[in-house]
Amino acid sequence: NLLLAYDEYLKTIDTVYTRKFKLEDFEMRQSKFNYRYHLIEVNSRLNTIFSGITPRLIDMVENDYYRNKRDIKKEELDQKNLILQKNLTQIDSLRKLYKEVAIKEAENKTSSSSIEISQKETKKNENDIKLFETSSELLDQIQNLNNKIIRNENIINIISDFDEVGIVGKRITDKKYFQFGILFGGLMLMIILFVQLNNYLNNYLDN
Repeated sequence: NLLLAYDEYLKTIDTVYTRKFKLEDFEMRQSKFNYRYHLIEVNSRLNTIFSGITPRLIDMVENDYYRNKRDIKKEELDQKNLILQKNLTQIDSLRKLYKEVAIKEAENKTSSSSIEISQKETKKNENDIKLFETSSELLDQIQNLNNKIIRNENIINIISDFDEVGIVGKRITDKKYFQFGILFGGLMLMIILFVQLNNYLNNYLDN
């Protein structure tokens, strides 16, 4: 959580400032509620109630503010995706045009102009390689953007839900012998206090 938040923060600020802003400094300014992932643990005396908890938790968090924020983000991501798709289409069309021109020029090539054509071909190959690299970068951006769109569909994404049937707690406070020990100790203390109070009252009445 901390490393992910730190990495995202570094991408949004000036690199000159980040050289002095270490992970430890970032951690001191963070609240646990700012992190992307959260782990919720529920303890109950009944081991069959856990399947009904998740919908209640989601209802508690999802409100009009977060729904509006999600919708704005979705519109922004959709616009970016549309722009990237148009750019990719234009690059593909341009590469196709380069290939068609190269084929026509190859058909009309003569021995007297072979050196000139060779130089042009080298230049066109370089342009095609650059377009191919740009196309690959756009595809990567589109894939990353699609992942963001999927994550943005829900305000809360459940990575791993509660088990339908809970397991016995492993903490010592969950053990029956510990609970009975506390109960027995409390009863013994009450008996001792009661005896002392009774002796005090008897001595007070005798005097």
